[in-house]
Amino acid sequence: VGEKVEKSIGGIDAIANPFYNLPGNHTVPHAFFDFPFYTCTCELSQIYPDAKFVLVNRNPQKWAQSFLQQLFCGWLVKSPICRHPSIQYEKQKPFPPRAAMHTLHVRIGFLTTSWYISKYDRTLLNDLCEAWRAGSICKTEIEPKARDLLPHGLLERLSVIPALHAKEVRSCLAGTERRLLIINLEDPGFAAKVYNYSGCDR
Repeated sequence: VGEKVEKSIGGIDAIANPFYNLPGNHTVPHAFFDFPFYTCTCELSQIYPDAKFVLVNRNPQKWAQSFLQQLFCGWLVKSPICRHPSIQYEKQKPFPPRAAMHTLHVRIGFLTTSWYISKYDRTLLNDLCEAWRAGSICKTEIEPKARDLLPHGLLERLSVIPALHAKEVRSCLAGTERRLLIINLEDPGFAAKVYNYSGCDR
């Protein structure tokens, strides 16, 4: 969520993918989408016994801010989920072509993430929605940017999610550690290490 990379769609069947023509999507070899796949490590590892996984470690507070920026200050101004009645984003910045599909894309991303976070903290997303409706998360509606402060305890609750996710991933792949690359987001040559590990160069 909120990673500083370009999400892309590629491969032989890329043009048939309904997300192919969304603004910002481009075809590149061995491209990827991050959701919903990060939510089902155990299932994927069982269905695809040769699949490789990458677990990215990053500063949990920075991740939490990125999470808030993406879901609440990005996706939510483009989707009816948790809609604040005063937000008129569509009128001030109209949707690009294929707006309906874009809205569906946003909704799937938000609901997938909501479901996954709720596994670890059942009420966190509801509490964050309340804070969002109260205007406590995003600084502005037109050019949204996540605030540095949240109602007491919410940022702390959100910041523990990465550690819980990492624990689940390690548990799912226990005994098959060769299939898991654990890497820090700030590592020099991060992208090259992931690329080499994936075997995409072969």
